[in-house]
Amino acid sequence: MQLIVERGFKHLLVDLPSVDRLEDDGVLSNHRIFWNVEPGSKTLGPATRINHTITELVTVPEAAADGPYLLNIQAPAFESDAAPTRPIVHPVTTP
Repeated sequence: MQLIVERGFKHLLVDLPSVDRLEDDGVLSNHRIFWNVEPGSKTLGPATRINHTITELVTVPEAAADGPYLLNIQAPAFESDAAPTRPIVHPVTTP
């Protein structure tokens, strides 16, 4: 997860139920690394990446071609530690 953060990813979409292990005793270390929240803390600080998102359980059709896409996440406009999203991708084509 640290590499993903270092590379500057703002939005992470995965086809897994969680970016953390199923049995992690609620530590959620990868979530905390991604959002820059101290282990065990629920306090947001000035360095917390509040405008970044993780979308889990993404389904990508087998027919989707590799290449660049534009992403519209469609996250609801309310504050929560979890919210449903509806990611829509549009292929970028070059003339």
